[in-house]
Parts: sequence; C-alpha cells; structure tokens
Amino acid sequence: SLSVSSQATSLSYANKTGHANGSDTQALAFKSDGTKVFTSGGGTSLVYEHSLSTAWDLSTISYTRAFSHASQLSNARGLYFKPDGTEFYIVGNTLSVFKYTINSSYPWDLAYASYDSSNNISSQHGTGSQGIFFKPDGTKMFITDYTNNHIGEWSLSTAWDLSTVSHVRNANVLATPKDIVFNSDGTVIYIVTATKITEYNCSTAYDTSTMSTPNRDFTTSTQSTTNQGLAIKPDDTEIFTVNQQDDAYEYNFAQTNVVTLGSGSFA
Repeated sequence: SLSVSSQATSLSYANKTGHANGSDTQALAFKSDGTKVFTSGGGTSLVYEHSLSTAWDLSTISYTRAFSHASQLSNARGLYFKPDGTEFYIVGNTLSVFKYTINSSYPWDLAYASYDSSNNISSQHGTGSQGIFFKPDGTKMFITDYTNNHIGEWSLSTAWDLSTVSHVRNANVLATPKDIVFNSDGTVIYIVTATKITEYNCSTAYDTSTMSTPNRDFTTSTQSTTNQGLAIKPDDTEIFTVNQQDDAYEYNFAQTNVVTLGSGSFA
C-alpha cells in the first residue's frame, strides 16, 4: 500500500499547469471528483467554471461559463464550495461573507447559481479577508486575514447557515496569508503566501487553539511568486495553487510503499 506524506517539505511540482479564465485570479476550488475547477476573478466580479477532461489534471482545463456576484461585491478573493456542490461561499473586498446556492438538481453548475445570504464579520476579524475554508460538515468556518496575519475561526450552530456564525478565536500565522486548506482529517493546515506553502498542525482536528508550527514549508518561486489561492485533493495526495496571472499549478505530496506483514509462523 502507499503512504502519503502530509509534510509540506515533501511537495514536488507535478509539471502540470493550466490557465484560468478571468483576470487577477484570487482562488480556486474543485468539484469533488476533480472534473471541474472554479476560480474567482479579483478584477471581474465573476466566478468562473472550467471543465477538466482528465480529472485533477490542470493541463486539460477549458472554460465553461461565469457567474456574476457584482450586486454583492466587486472583488472576490476567497472561494469555497460545499462538498456536495449545492452551495459556495465568497469573501473579498467587503466586510462580509457571502453565500450562494446552486439548484440541487444541477450541483456544481453555475448556470443554476443564485445569491442567498451574507454576514458581516469585520468586528471579530478585520478587513483583510482573503481565503475561506469550512469544516466539511459545515459547523466551522475559517478565514485568513492578510492584513492582521491570522486565521479567524467561527462556529455555526446550524451547519452551513451564515446567520448562526459565532466567532471563536483568531490564531496568528505567518505574514500575509493568502488562502487556507485543511487536510481530510482536519489535523493539518496549509497556508499559501505569494511564494510558499506553509504547514501547521492541529492536535485536535479543526481547532486552531491546538495549532502549532513544525517549521515546514515548500517554496513555489520556480513556478510562481504571486500565489493567491490554494486547494487540496480530497485524498490529500495533491495540492494546487493559482496566481494573479491566472495560472494554476499542481504539486504532489511524496508517497512511499508500505509493506504489511501477515501474522503467523514462518519456517
């Protein structure tokens, strides 16, 4: 069997890249099966939908359609999709989080998206909201603040309902955090800055009060020095970045073969 490293220092460039539609791209999010990727255009008031003819392979990207959020905010930064593709969330150049719904008969299809609700979070967080991530069950929300250099953590008493958010804490991180993802069990946080991906560990899953730094990071400068967005494959084997020039890059975590010996006696 294969064992996948969670350490940022084990990352390597997969030599796969793709160009997203739009301008000043700030974030990316994938359909759970890897056949679509969505990006937020910081300079366009649009979220873009792309298809991938080979799942998780950015070199096979093609543009499909766009959705306008101009009535709510002009500059979207963070973008997160609910794992079933029926909702997505945006933060950006306002003081609020915005929720959008997609017709449950057509998940992951921006042609069926509409605005739902919002919540102003600035009093607990600040004005530099950049990246957004949810615990997969919708009961916690995390937002990076690139001006105050922290992760804001909120709880939701009703899953996925922004009207039920309550601020838990702000956890300090490295300077100018752009985006945030957790690994699949919530014990590892990855934060992207303009030039690197940095790892933090949580002894309790999805709890930033238990966060510590192992001082491990991976430099992306050979590919990009203007990173904005970050996404991770659900099986934790790959991580993806996107930059201001609308270029997305794919990186692999190291995998090693693990031999499991059976029990019993051997002659």
